[in-house]
Parts: sequence; C-alpha cells; structure tokens
Amino acid sequence: GSKNLFQVTLFRSDVKNLITWADVLGNGIWEACNVDKACLQGLETEVTFQLTRQISCTLSYTYLDARDVGEEYNDNYLTYKPRQQVGGRLQYKGERGLKANLGAEYTGSTYSDRANTTKMDSYVLVDARVSQAVGKWTEIFISGKNLLDEEYEVINGYPMPGTIVMSGVKMIF
Repeated sequence: GSKNLFQVTLFRSDVKNLITWADVLGNGIWEACNVDKACLQGLETEVTFQLTRQISCTLSYTYLDARDVGEEYNDNYLTYKPRQQVGGRLQYKGERGLKANLGAEYTGSTYSDRANTTKMDSYVLVDARVSQAVGKWTEIFISGKNLLDEEYEVINGYPMPGTIVMSGVKMIF
C-alpha cells in the first residue's frame, strides 16, 4: 500500500490576558507584558510522498495570523510569531540500518516590538543527519545544523549559532 499522506489543520485561538516577554525599553532588560486580547489563527499543511521503498519526501507549510486585538495595539502582529514557515525533508531508510535525511526550513520575518516598527529578517536553515545501526541497541551518527552558516536571530539582539556538527553513539537500554 501507498504511504503517501496529506494533512491539513485549521486553527483559531481567542486568548485573553496573554503573557509575552519583551525588551520594552530596548535596553536588554526583558519584562513580562500583558496582551489583553489576542487572536491566533491559521493553517498547517504537510504532505509526505513515499518515492521508493527507502526514500520519502515531506513538505510542510504553516500560515499564522497572530494579532493583538486589545485596545492599545489593536490589529498589530504579535511579537516573534512568523506568518509563514515552509519546510522540506528528504529521508532515506536502508534495510541494513542506514538512515539519512536532509532538511531545509524557511521562517518568515517577524516583528520584535508590539508597535510593529522593528522587523526581524527571514531566514533559511539546512540540517542533515546520517546514522547507522550497530546491532539491536546501538547507533552511530553524525549530524549538522545550520549547514549554510546562516546569520540569523530568533530574538532581536541575540544571534543564533552558526554551523554545528555533532557525532556520537546512541545506545538504548
């Protein structure tokens, strides 16, 4: 049978007294902020194609409309909530315990302030992982994150790490 899969999720949340954290004065000191009313709505989609017995591909897309619906910042976007995220992953699973995957994810721009005057850049991250099972309980692996050495920030003023490569042995007891 086919292992192709398509999923769509629609969502909406109406929230009262949402607590967020923000650098209100721009001095690096974060404070808890109360968003009187907020509305978060959107959709998530994911499709997986089984290309061969060993190879599959997954594509995903998320659209998020996250807005302040209180009085002071009415209709402004909530901070650090990207409107769009797009991802893709290619996976290989061999019959002798070899696994490999390569993924990429685009995260759209966000606002870092409630007034929506400071915009954070969008970014693309690429990662990969290769592992080989050794017996029933052990796996050796190598993985890499941010393989394109993208310079990006999730929170304004806090740069994220560049390329990270790890390797190791995973044992299950």
